[in-house]
Amino acid sequence: MASIEFKKEVYDLTLPGLRKMLHDEVNEAFNALDGEVYDGYEDELDTIQTLISNQAVIALEDGFWANGELTFTRVKENEMLVVALCKAGYKVEESNASRSIYVINDNGQEIRISDHKRPAFQTIGGSYSDHDYTEVIVEDNTITNKLLRNNGISKLEEECYYLS
Repeated sequence: MASIEFKKEVYDLTLPGLRKMLHDEVNEAFNALDGEVYDGYEDELDTIQTLISNQAVIALEDGFWANGELTFTRVKENEMLVVALCKAGYKVEESNASRSIYVINDNGQEIRISDHKRPAFQTIGGSYSDHDYTEVIVEDNTITNKLLRNNGISKLEEECYYLS
């Protein structure tokens, strides 16, 4: 796994689509720099784009980019929540439609962990009803072990995990 975190998002560089997304995000970040500043970093931008294409996670993390304005952090496989939950023996399902996972906690209850609240559904009578399970909404794509423990997930060891 060759994953990197940039601006609170995790990109698996082994996947062409996610590499493309990271290329685009880096371009946007450089374009957002002051015009005079940007001109001085064109070579750095080219270097970063080459490193992304080459899946050079360590070099991206080790670089000092745009005078420290841009940082990349290597993400280890065991820092990904789904991977850690599966390795710890939890039953986990991932949504195909959103950034949500469903896990059976230590008490046998289903917990939904997501970056957004799930919309209510319409009942037969036409009214709307919320889904019936515990829901944990994470911010900035990370969740702490403390929050997991508070929701009955106690078998994980790292302090913080990436949702996706």
